[in-house]
Amino acid sequence: MNSVSFTYSSLRNINFSCAHLGNVNFPYAQLVNVSFLSADLSYPDFRGAKFQNTSFSSAILISAKFERTEASFTNFGQANTILARFDDANLNYSNFSHANIKRASFVRANLNEVEFSRANLYKVNFNGTNITDKQLHSALSIQDALLPNKTFAQDTNLIKNGQHDCTSSGINGWTLQSGNVSKVMFGKNEINCQFTLQSISTGATMHQRVILSGIWDSSSWP
Repeated sequence: MNSVSFTYSSLRNINFSCAHLGNVNFPYAQLVNVSFLSADLSYPDFRGAKFQNTSFSSAILISAKFERTEASFTNFGQANTILARFDDANLNYSNFSHANIKRASFVRANLNEVEFSRANLYKVNFNGTNITDKQLHSALSIQDALLPNKTFAQDTNLIKNGQHDCTSSGINGWTLQSGNVSKVMFGKNEINCQFTLQSISTGATMHQRVILSGIWDSSSWP
């Protein structure tokens, strides 16, 4: 289906699963019991639409427009919503688990109880939203996401003791294979230390085993 407009339409009990929808738009439409499961939508426009029991699970929604939508309890699980815009949308209790949402925008969106577990939130704009730390911590990545306090988020270092604790003894978590190192305080924070070489000419080799299982998803990593 290509080049169709459902502007101000009322759509009920329709199955678009696995459909290829090019330039098919739904601004200000009402969608009830509509499924877009695994559908491929090219730059769709849903601005101002109202969803009830609507699913976009595993759909391709790159650069989709969802501004000002009423989308409570909507399923976006495992969807690809890169560069999508959800500004001023009401997304209460919606599900974005395992979705690839990088570089999307949620400016002033209502994100009450929205599920972001294992979602890729790389460079997502959350300015003016009510997203919580719990929601952010459940995501796969929040690197460089713009937070409501207008700061940029950083992912937890996958390397344990990437900034070493100056108050601990030894080099816990690391294996020093050759050479010698010492710890130097980084800034004024005692829990942020860096390793420095004791001999530049000799150098040193250190390594650490990092378990990525359940942390790294190569299909959606930035």
